[in-house]
Amino acid sequence: MKRILSLLAAGLFLFETAATTNIFAAPSPACSHPLEAAGCLRQGPSAQEYVIQSPDSTTKGIYESRDLLLNNYVGKTVTVAGDPANHSSKDDEASHHMRAMDIVVENQGCQK
Repeated sequence: MKRILSLLAAGLFLFETAATTNIFAAPSPACSHPLEAAGCLRQGPSAQEYVIQSPDSTTKGIYESRDLLLNNYVGKTVTVAGDPANHSSKDDEASHHMRAMDIVVENQGCQK
């Protein structure tokens, strides 16, 4: 009986160890090239789409993730980090969009 319990405990330990290693596995290829954009955050054409205009007047489309409420940061100078997003059917436009994962407020207003 003790031998069976020992084998069951060892099997359970190995199973839990294998399951835990998947949590710490390498990120998926979509996350391997994080993007960062800085500038003035403005509302985009749809409810969960925003635009960052950098000081050199280039723009990048930002899609809001579920847990990041970007509407709280509209009109502020921010730095947004995220993953590339392919919501557009045009390849040129898709390269100018990202899904926001983190935001840092650099300034409470946008410089003009």
